[in-house]
This record gives sequence, C-alpha cells and structure tokens, in this order.
Amino acid sequence: MAARDVPAIGDIVVREDRRDGAIVYVLSTVSGADQITTFQYERSVEHALGLARRARVCAWLQRENTIELLHDFGSVASV
Repeated sequence: MAARDVPAIGDIVVREDRRDGAIVYVLSTVSGADQITTFQYERSVEHALGLARRARVCAWLQRENTIELLHDFGSVASV
C-alpha cells in the first residue's frame, strides 16, 4: 500500500502556530476543532502518536506550508 500524502478525516494533525509571538503546537483531527495546545514540540508529537495509535489512523505534522506524515497506524496489523 502506497504512503498517503494528505491527511484523511479522522487523522491526527500537530500544527505549528504562533500565538502572542510564541510558537505553539496545536493538536486536532482533520476537519475538527483544536483540542490540545502545548509549547513543547516533543510532547505534542508524542501525544499525537499515542492518539493516532489508539484510533488506528495517521499522525501528521504541519509547519507553515508543508505537511509530513509522522506515522500511519491504520496500516499496522493488530498484535
């Protein structure tokens, strides 16, 4: 199965954003409202990966005009 290049509905996205001059990381699902905001990159990615693993969806990182697949848990066979 080929890797996806865009998020699907239900996927988890970590979006880098600026608020009051500070960089923050916002977690949400595609087409969903912002759910979690953190100031720590590592923590936000770790949280997104955990959510995506449990939901069996993809986790993505969006920075400026780029989006990168972090991991596709939808294609992982159950253990």
